[in-house]
Amino acid sequence: MGAIRFTPILIGGKAGAVLLGPLAVEPRHANTGIGRLLVDAGVKAAAADGGRLVVLVGDVNYYKRFGFAPVPIGQLLMPGPVNPARIMALEIVPGALGEFSGVIEAA
Repeated sequence: MGAIRFTPILIGGKAGAVLLGPLAVEPRHANTGIGRLLVDAGVKAAAADGGRLVVLVGDVNYYKRFGFAPVPIGQLLMPGPVNPARIMALEIVPGALGEFSGVIEAA
């Protein structure tokens, strides 16, 4: 029906963030709330593991419904060709985005 992955990352060498992606829902189950359930469960699990911030690269119109917002361009840098306007974040802990800046890399 669906799948999601959260990967621990470092941002500017600092731990406490996870990268969401991919998120996939079978087309026949689209618009049934499975994506929301997967995101909510993943964010709760990340919080339970001490995560402070969830980052993703995605469509603003899709992910804003989950509480994600665009990151100020240049604050978080991803390796490879990534449109910086599509880098988004969800603060698990209020104010957490302000604690992170720099290059995103595997933890």
